Amino acid sequence: MDLEEELLEIYKNLDNNLDEALKNLENFLKTDYDQILSSLNPVSRAKFELLLAYIMSSIYSIFLKLEGTDTGTHPVKEELNRIRKGMQKQKDIEEKIKKGVPKLVKDVAGRMLRHSLSEERNNESKNS
Repeated sequence: MDLEEELLEIYKNLDNNLDEALKNLENFLKTDYDQILSSLNPVSRAKFELLLAYIMSSIYSIFLKLEGTDTGTHPVKEELNRIRKGMQKQKDIEEKIKKGVPKLVKDVAGRMLRHSLSEERNNESKNS
């Protein structure tokens, strides 16, 4: 296979992957998140919201890279790090719950996690 054929194959694969990503994005945007969130317990809800925040920030970071922006110094890097910290806190809480924390404490843990994340965001916005 020569270089031209190889580049054409890479382009076709990229085009197919972008089409699939666009379809997934359309389905994502059609989803009723209020309905999903209302059916989740506080810990699962926090996990879901962290995952969505991470996905959106990652997509934005990729967009910036494609535009030629240095994401190493961009605020999106700080946001991704903040979300990763929140995900680690959520994981730690979930492990404690699996070890037998009573139901009441599960609800409190979810509220504490949400409060901690919003407090961290407020502190970061004050420092900016």
